[in-house]
Amino acid sequence: MMPGGADALVCIMADPVKPPAEFAETMLPAIALGARMHGVGPVVLRKLAGRCDPAALIELRSEVEAHTAMTLRLRGIATDMQAFIDKEGIGAAIVKGPVFSRQLYAFPGDRPFTDIDILGTSDARAALAGYLGARGFHLYKKAVFDRTEANQEEKWVHAGDPSLLIELHGNLVHYAGLRRKAGFGHGELMQIAPGDPQAPLSLFFVAVVHAALGHKFHQLRFLVDVLQAYRGLEMCDREAVAATAERLCLRMETAQCLRLIAGLFGEQDAMDMARLVAPGLLAKVAGGLVTPQTVMDAPFTRGSRLRRHAFRRLQYLAVR
Repeated sequence: MMPGGADALVCIMADPVKPPAEFAETMLPAIALGARMHGVGPVVLRKLAGRCDPAALIELRSEVEAHTAMTLRLRGIATDMQAFIDKEGIGAAIVKGPVFSRQLYAFPGDRPFTDIDILGTSDARAALAGYLGARGFHLYKKAVFDRTEANQEEKWVHAGDPSLLIELHGNLVHYAGLRRKAGFGHGELMQIAPGDPQAPLSLFFVAVVHAALGHKFHQLRFLVDVLQAYRGLEMCDREAVAATAERLCLRMETAQCLRLIAGLFGEQDAMDMARLVAPGLLAKVAGGLVTPQTVMDAPFTRGSRLRRHAFRRLQYLAVR
């Protein structure tokens, strides 16, 4: 079931493809708040431009402008890092933000990013560490309870501007216990479409992993990425989704993402594919735990948090 009221309006406005929704002026504060809390401010602001009182959008506009400024700074760094990766021929690929923005969105500004994520082999991460160190970045570690090695996630910040963040990942699944069941490293990425980490099917599974294993569906923006990646699949890619999900041990997570984009955005053929990917009882239980309304409630209610943590426990227990 799709969310209603202000939540439904936020979903429509967050969809990069759908035309703006009609709504009463009294709904604007709730839409603006939902956009901010769910990380979909840029696309919502684009659709609202010229349609309502600018004073009502001051906070949303300020936040979007800050993210846009950071995105512009990071784009140049990402271009330089990609050139280094290509020149050295190392086993690494830039993933998520810069790639999603360029490949999945007709308006790249709809998808800003606040860091650069690189997925690579251990040798590649060592080479990239040298590259970053020579350019003023240093590896950030907590003084106590640091999880850099366990999570296979290195955070590199710039000495002159700590807001500039580069993350080197050995695996996009950061929970060690869950990684034993369903990991997603550079090897898995390159298996999807050998030689092309930015192939449509690769982008789709990176989006699924980011939403369902890297996070716990706590913001709508993760599922907008899944939605756009799903829309970008050719027919042959869609036919390969179920087999690829099984090979990667991601059937439950893939089906869950497909159910959610069907329920949140009305992408109804995604529901049919979800049943094909994971037709069993476990997937139905997962779907009952994290519903479209659970996602919309995530920034606001404890009940949503409990449901999403139960889903994570199900991921740990699932037979793959």
